[in-house]
Amino acid sequence: MKKIFFTVLIFIILSSGVTAGPISLMDSFSARSFSLAQADVAYKKGDLDSIFVNPAGLASLRGTSLGASYLPWFEDMQFISAGAAYSILSGGEFYGTIGLNVSIFSVPPFDNYDKDGGPLSKDVEVGDMLFNLGYGFSFIENFDIGFNIKFLNTTIGDFDDTGGLDFDFGILTFFNMPVIFGKDANKNFTLGLALKNINASPSKTRVGISYLFLNKNKINTVLLVEVNSTSDQNIKISSGIELGLLNLLKIRAGYNISADSGIGFSAGGGINYTLSKFNLALDYSMIPLQDFGVHHAISFKVSWGDTVKDRESLKNLSDMRNAYKNKQYAAAIKKIKEVLASDPSNAEALECQEKIYKRYLTTARNRMKDKKFKKALKYFQQYQKLNPDDRAIVSEILLLKSIVNDSQKPNIILNDFIGSDTFTVQEKEYTIKGKITDNKELKSIKINNIDADINTHKVVYKTKKGEIKERDLNVYKMTDKKIFFTLMKKGEVKNYSLPRTRITKITELKKISIEINQAVDLVEGENIFEIHVEDLKGNISKRTIKVILNTKIPEPEIESKTGEQEGEQETVQETNTL
Repeated sequence: MKKIFFTVLIFIILSSGVTAGPISLMDSFSARSFSLAQADVAYKKGDLDSIFVNPAGLASLRGTSLGASYLPWFEDMQFISAGAAYSILSGGEFYGTIGLNVSIFSVPPFDNYDKDGGPLSKDVEVGDMLFNLGYGFSFIENFDIGFNIKFLNTTIGDFDDTGGLDFDFGILTFFNMPVIFGKDANKNFTLGLALKNINASPSKTRVGISYLFLNKNKINTVLLVEVNSTSDQNIKISSGIELGLLNLLKIRAGYNISADSGIGFSAGGGINYTLSKFNLALDYSMIPLQDFGVHHAISFKVSWGDTVKDRESLKNLSDMRNAYKNKQYAAAIKKIKEVLASDPSNAEALECQEKIYKRYLTTARNRMKDKKFKKALKYFQQYQKLNPDDRAIVSEILLLKSIVNDSQKPNIILNDFIGSDTFTVQEKEYTIKGKITDNKELKSIKINNIDADINTHKVVYKTKKGEIKERDLNVYKMTDKKIFFTLMKKGEVKNYSLPRTRITKITELKKISIEINQAVDLVEGENIFEIHVEDLKGNISKRTIKVILNTKIPEPEIESKTGEQEGEQETVQETNTL
């Protein structure tokens, strides 16, 4: 590849100079280029326009492309351009893209006169025909190179000049820059350089940048700036902006700051549509000329994939569809990532990815509502692995971890002590759980003279409409005027309060059954717990339980490998049937 490049470069340098025709002085003929005020020398996404604008852009073009542009100019002049491009493959390796463009500039025949001013029968015909043969390839990573060999034929009446050979040379290099709005994108900043008419006069130097600064909700916006200088000291500064919507619609605008240019503001747009395996693009531009009114340009392109990379992408899309249809979401996400690696804006893959993300989140939150916290945490964590950029669920995951960790601690269940006051365990950290049911209206519970965590109250209260309701409330604070409790609502734990005035006389938190949930630390040997229960009349009842910690009890055997595999298979099955 390097040998090809340097051979062509030496050939360009050793060639004799020629004079550029009118058509060679144009920066482009395409509607897209005109709507961006021809500030597109660093336009990242290569297409047929690259043959004329910057041949390095051909390196980003894949498959086969055909296209044409039509630009009616003032005084009935016309520019017509048609081109084709094809990617070169060998052994599955990409060796660049070759492109061919034919452009025609024509002027209607006008009256011809002899040297004495007398009319002649034969009209004067004026026109240019330009042949462009371009080639672009990736020189090194993030650095593309391209060049054109051009052949010009100019006709002015009886004068016919072939013009000789001319050359263009282009470079595109890519960088990662922070996106101002939305998610960061790969290679979103491009620097472009094109040397035009190297072997003719006047020659041109085009330098520019493109910057994808907005990438959010299937909307992306690219800013382009270019400085265009010719060897006759004419400098043009232009800028453009392109807004992409849903990978379907393009809206463009540009402005030319050149002092002697007849073009200032320009605007246009484009529609991209995929029909079967063909990608269709129709572009339009409105070009206000200061002294010649408003003109219009139109371009049409069709392309289809015929490379190994494109075939792999189509296969990945097919595999993605099948996996999603069969509810194998983990496999579908894997294929989505492979598709997006080669085509970050693929609308179908992005839509499928959002659907799967939504399913994981919906399932996780439904498990929270059902108080199935372990399963909810699992789905949240799986979603976080798939979409680590979503920081909004961090608080939910932390909450679930605390709930699950607490629920996983070993429990000392009071009901286990019925008929016995001794219990042998082998873990140091426990939670005393159970209900005190002494057929009394209870006021408080203490364990070893420490107020226990009274976790749940069955409260009977009146609504504002006078209806009587009964609920289990997780009370965390009580005052003379209010009780404060938490509820799981819409997948989130929230705090609420209830006025004491609405608590009925039936219970008014005077309960015959209070559940406790008290964390305790055990020491080796005997652990004595005295549970004191005080009723509303001040009577205190006591209960003593003994817990013996013996860490020398043999550990249970680890499950067999087959059992672990069955567990993993069960998890995968649950994941794939969201």
